[in-house]
Amino acid sequence: MAPATLTWTGILASNNWGAEETFGGTAVTNWSPNQLPQPGDSLIFGAAAGHFINNNNLEGPPDPRGNPPPFVVASLTFKASYDVLGKPIEISTAAGLTLSEPDIVVKIKLDVKVAVTQTWTGGGNGFGLNVIGVVSGGGSLNLLGPVFLKGNNSYSGATNVNPGARLHVLADNALGLT
Repeated sequence: MAPATLTWTGILASNNWGAEETFGGTAVTNWSPNQLPQPGDSLIFGAAAGHFINNNNLEGPPDPRGNPPPFVVASLTFKASYDVLGKPIEISTAAGLTLSEPDIVVKIKLDVKVAVTQTWTGGGNGFGLNVIGVVSGGGSLNLLGPVFLKGNNSYSGATNVNPGARLHVLADNALGLT
């Protein structure tokens, strides 16, 4: 199946990314179109959703070293304020993380692996993008807007703060190995 772009609806009682319930013989998910995310999909978290605190309960294929296998996504886009928790993810494309509205706050409370150089765009005002989980991997970060790095990070790529961006470093190793 080709990678898809899915929008979070949060219509189920569960706030899990992988939640699925059956109503009248039809499987229903928290996503539009009505399907579960697959590795490589782009995920959008819209303003009209049932849960603004959600949980990634999906995993990637097993890691032979016993590390928690991250669920691979192409990109994450937020159109409202969210708290995202749960199992680790890997962002696999340059599109990275985007807050598309100026006055929203997104808290990424799960671990994020950056596989390639990518752009992380915080909202134009306020507190923007708060990455609380550990950022790892070999990719670099191109930062736009307000971005808070709060984890004990281990990513090895560069951290580029573009004109107009504001980087807030709130942990000793927030900038990873750079």
